[in-house]
Amino acid sequence: MFELWTTVFAICLIIGLFLFSPWSPDVIMSAGVGVLLLGGVIKVEQAFLGFANGGLLTVAVLYIVVAGLQSGGGIAWVAKLVLGSPKTESRALARLLYPVMMLSAFMNNTPVVAMLMPVVMDWCERLKFNAARFLLPLSYATILGGMCTLIGTSTNLIVAGLVEKQGLPQLGMFDLTLVGLPCALVGVAYLVILGPRLLPQRQSQSGNNQRKYWSGLQLGNEFPWLGYFPQATPLAPYLQRDEALTAGEVFWLELDQEQLASLLEVQGITPVQGIARGPWVEVILGAECPFLAPHWSAKAFSQRYGLLPIGLTTAQTAPQKGDRLLAVELDNRAQAHQHEWVLVQRHKGQPPHPGKMAWISLGILLGMIALAASGILSMLEASLAASAGLLLTRCIRAGQAREAMDWPVLIAIGLSFALAEGITSSGLDVFLAKHLMSFGGGDPWLALAQLFLATALMTEVLTNNAAAVLMFPIGLSLAQQLGVSQTPFIFCVMIAASCAFNTPVGYQTNLMVYGPGGYKMGDYLKIGIPLSCIVGVVALTLLPILVPF
Repeated sequence: MFELWTTVFAICLIIGLFLFSPWSPDVIMSAGVGVLLLGGVIKVEQAFLGFANGGLLTVAVLYIVVAGLQSGGGIAWVAKLVLGSPKTESRALARLLYPVMMLSAFMNNTPVVAMLMPVVMDWCERLKFNAARFLLPLSYATILGGMCTLIGTSTNLIVAGLVEKQGLPQLGMFDLTLVGLPCALVGVAYLVILGPRLLPQRQSQSGNNQRKYWSGLQLGNEFPWLGYFPQATPLAPYLQRDEALTAGEVFWLELDQEQLASLLEVQGITPVQGIARGPWVEVILGAECPFLAPHWSAKAFSQRYGLLPIGLTTAQTAPQKGDRLLAVELDNRAQAHQHEWVLVQRHKGQPPHPGKMAWISLGILLGMIALAASGILSMLEASLAASAGLLLTRCIRAGQAREAMDWPVLIAIGLSFALAEGITSSGLDVFLAKHLMSFGGGDPWLALAQLFLATALMTEVLTNNAAAVLMFPIGLSLAQQLGVSQTPFIFCVMIAASCAFNTPVGYQTNLMVYGPGGYKMGDYLKIGIPLSCIVGVVALTLLPILVPF
């Protein structure tokens, strides 16, 4: 019993740290695995066994594949052609969400949203639609698309790795599609039909409704209005005082991007951080950023990320965790530190017309899907072949491939396998399965419903990967105790772990659209809770029919 309660303590510690600490998932999982090691629940080799798992390796290699696709710009350009010029919001949502759902079935959700968010906001501005009605459904459509295939989300690949480790038959590329695709189609239909009615006409940050930042501006000797009062200069709308302007003065003004851009075009006005050319980006600083207050340094920030800050959330105040920052993107150095910040929006840049490399990278993606779906190669082998093809054709450089790796996420996933080992070794999975059976009276469908509900709740508290790893052994034990097929319970965990619709922090793409859409917590609950229920009803109805017990 000591090992069982040690495992319970480790799980409670992980949940508590996810809820109340600023630590990143890899650090939190390390703490939980440390408890299991110290308690003798698992051995050292079991703690690191996950790093050799095929599911984790596939996730790592797919980061390279996605980076190769992203660098070509072909997907964003094709998206602009597909969107067209619909006349109503519902038709516009349908034109956007169904293609996004299909794309996300074969690509990681985060880069899909990062690539398409500027395209969608420009599209909404051109058609006079409110972007707030489209950005949250965009995030949800990518999550729904991830339910459709084995490579749709890292969660599915992690569960497939756990299945392989248990010696069960390997999952194919489209095994989950039987249940996942109907869930996604019904979910997107709900977003198209009821989304415009549930989401308010709130001001988004597209067009003239942009977020304002405090920007420090300095006057140089070449400023033509030195010695004038501000009221007689281009600074008049933003600065009111009864003193003449002098060279070297610094002003902190609250401006949106258009206002700041217009002032920077005036001779003699420069940002206090210096002059730089490049696209403007908005980023949210994460808990792992080393430059949060009181360690803020604009120079060090620029050297680490290749981002020159030109706008802060508060005037002359060091940024805190979760603060938004406007910066000039100097180069792609920031890609190596993606766990420390979240790209919210890129300004002043349209998707390029795709060149030869874009079409080559799209062709390699289709080839990878065909090889994996036909069974000629395993998913890991197909993704390795695709990444090699991208490198050999110079669609991506070796340095970009290294930078594409999200190491904290990969470390967290690798350590989460140790958590699954602890749950199995301590007997916690059998213990919980017996108690769940007692509530369900031995009915497999009720047990399946309980498993779905528990997993969906866990994915809102933990990451979706951690929730899947936690509930996977419990699902297997439930099936064994009931004497039924384990496949419906495996698919149930995969789909429920992706139901992260109810909070901004439930999934990274939800957080990415939070600021640009001008959303509030209530918006996620209003549209997310019904969506979770709809997916649950569809999955629990179809699983016993299409994947019999």
